[in-house]
Amino acid sequence: MSSTPRKKVKKNYHINKFFTFFAIIAVIFIWTNSLQVAEVSGEVSEKLARFILKIFNLALGINVSFGTFHHIIRKLAHFSEYLIYGFLLKGAINVRVMTTLFTGLFTAVIDESIQYFVPGRAAAVKDVLIDFSGFLVGTIIFWIMRAMWHEFQNTVIADYKERQREKRQIVEYKD
Repeated sequence: MSSTPRKKVKKNYHINKFFTFFAIIAVIFIWTNSLQVAEVSGEVSEKLARFILKIFNLALGINVSFGTFHHIIRKLAHFSEYLIYGFLLKGAINVRVMTTLFTGLFTAVIDESIQYFVPGRAAAVKDVLIDFSGFLVGTIIFWIMRAMWHEFQNTVIADYKERQREKRQIVEYKD
């Protein structure tokens, strides 16, 4: 048995561990944010929204009401954290599509269930859908990037083999 397949398995094993570690960190981050009481969660998102709104006003001259902008930032935060989680989870596990999607949906439902028990917070089906949408987009981005990577690798390997074949033909011609 050659060492090439073994190295590939070992390499993939370490890549999967990397993605698994950061997927777990993402879930901890998501659920820790859900455990924040309403005042703390609102303060954090309000500071971020005010900062981004200043940039929008200065750079683009856009004048949006703070309440609307703050709401958009909160929903984008839901979407973004699950986008990252979807990307990392798909890199961590190589299972059927439905298993991956179920895991993302299950995580979002638990996330909203946590918020139901936190003072000042509430669970919302709309947030589960936003979370799951972000997860789905992250998963799709991973699939696209993986397909592009495999296509790149196949092209590079095919080009390399073709150059090697041409070199052998030149050497055989000279002999």
